[in-house]
Amino acid sequence: MTPEPSEPSVNRRVAVVPVVVGVALLVVFAVVLTVVVTLAAASTNEEPAIPVAASSSSAPSLEPRAPEPESTVVAPAGESSGNECVDFTREVASLDIESVLVAQSDREEVAIEFSLTAPVDQNSSQLGIYAETADGERAYQFLVELDDGEIDEVSAYELYRDDSDSLDTDDAEVDGSTVRFLVPRSIGKKLGDDWSWFAFSAAGESTIDTCPGTPDAPEYLIFGR
Repeated sequence: MTPEPSEPSVNRRVAVVPVVVGVALLVVFAVVLTVVVTLAAASTNEEPAIPVAASSSSAPSLEPRAPEPESTVVAPAGESSGNECVDFTREVASLDIESVLVAQSDREEVAIEFSLTAPVDQNSSQLGIYAETADGERAYQFLVELDDGEIDEVSAYELYRDDSDSLDTDDAEVDGSTVRFLVPRSIGKKLGDDWSWFAFSAAGESTIDTCPGTPDAPEYLIFGR
C-alpha cells in the first residue's frame, strides 16, 4: 500500500505562486516608474512652446484703400465749398484735377472752370461734372472732350432720359492747364435749387480723377452752400 504525501509539502508548492506573481508586479512597476522619471527629466530640458500668432491677413486692414492704379492718396490742397472743389494734390500722373469752380448766373447759365496740375497731355480726354437735382429726378453729365489738348466737343447728357445735347464749342477754351466751358440756360435752369455735383477727368472708358474725393469714392457738394 502506497503512502499518501504529507500535507506540509502541498502547502509549500501552493505558496510559490503568489511569490512569483508579486515579483513580476514589482518588475513591471519599476519599469513604468523608470519611464515616467525619464520622460519628466526630458521635458524639463525642452524650451517652452510659443503660440503661433494669427495670420495678419485675417485682421482688418487699417491702411486706406488706394483709389485707382497709378494713384496715391495725399492731403487736399484746401477745403471745398458748394461752388468750388479742391482736390487731392498730385495724386495721379495725368489729368490730375487741382480745383474746379462752378458758377451759375442770374440767367441760370452754368460756367465751369477746371484747373489741372499740368496741361492735358493725352490724345483723347474728357473733363466734366456730374450734377443731380435735389429731388433726384434728374441727373446730368456736362462734358468737354479734348483732342491733343484742344477743344473737340462739348455736350450735356441727361442720364435718366438717355438724352444728349451738343453745346457750343465757342463757349469753351483751353488756357494752359485751365479749361473752361459753359452750360446754357435752357439746361442750367432744370437743375433748380440746391443741386449736388462733383467733377471728374477721364480717358477712354476710365475715370482718372474726381474732385472732391477719389475715383472709387467721389464726394458730393451742394451748390451754393
